Amino acid sequence: MKKRRNGSIWPAAIAVLMLAICGIVIYIVNNRIEDTVSQVSESVTSSATTTTDISDTVSQESSDNSEKSTSLTTSENSSSNANSSDISSRPATSQPDKIDTSSCDINQWYLKLANYNNPLPSDYEPELKTIKNTNLKFHAKAVSALEEMIAAAKKDGVDLSVASAYRSYSRQTTLYNNEVNSYVQQGYELEEARQVAAMSVAVPGTSEHHLGLAVDFYPVSEKFESSAQYNWLKKNAEKYGFILRYPTEKQSITRIKYEPWHYRFVGKEHAEFMNEHNMCLEEYIEYLKDRQ
Repeated sequence: MKKRRNGSIWPAAIAVLMLAICGIVIYIVNNRIEDTVSQVSESVTSSATTTTDISDTVSQESSDNSEKSTSLTTSENSSSNANSSDISSRPATSQPDKIDTSSCDINQWYLKLANYNNPLPSDYEPELKTIKNTNLKFHAKAVSALEEMIAAAKKDGVDLSVASAYRSYSRQTTLYNNEVNSYVQQGYELEEARQVAAMSVAVPGTSEHHLGLAVDFYPVSEKFESSAQYNWLKKNAEKYGFILRYPTEKQSITRIKYEPWHYRFVGKEHAEFMNEHNMCLEEYIEYLKDRQ
């Protein structure tokens, strides 16, 4: 009987022991799972906090950069405006400050053209006045400038003697016809003689002498270029509003041969501008037209 009792106790004890061990294992596992979940939760929370901090930092840096960009843009604009203001306040270097060519009236009497493209009517009569110490006449509004120039040259020991000034239409006709006849006598055909003559004596109505604004000085020849008069005029004529009207390099434009003795009144500022930019009167008038 005893042996049967002992045989039935051991299986029960083992079962109880197994249940106890399982309970302990389950308890340990549960605790570890809770710890792991807690750690993971804390990690997620920490990551979220870090992400928030990073987002705030990025936002702050973006704001700072925006402020810097705005500040830089404002600074650049201010600098640009300042530079623009400086540039606009600088005087133009392409032309003298004394004259505004964009608003210049090309119809002024002192800029009037008389040439092959701009003939004067035969009855054209400018207002005239006799040149001091001569029996020749010049435009009344420009004669004082001519007299001042002659007086200034005299002070420098240079004698500017006037050979020719104003010419009437009839007088120009006589001079031109005489020139044509001289070429005909040399064997030129009449039409050819007229063309050649017009290079040295303007066709009536196209002469600047008819305007009363042109003056020829002695000696009226190619020798004038090597004279004291020419050298003085080259340096000083523009101060009194006069230009060398027919330069040698402008013959294709003026259609008049080189005349170193022939000067034309255009006004001081215009004379200075034309000389500075190497323009003859035809070129200057076109330049002014383009700027109107």
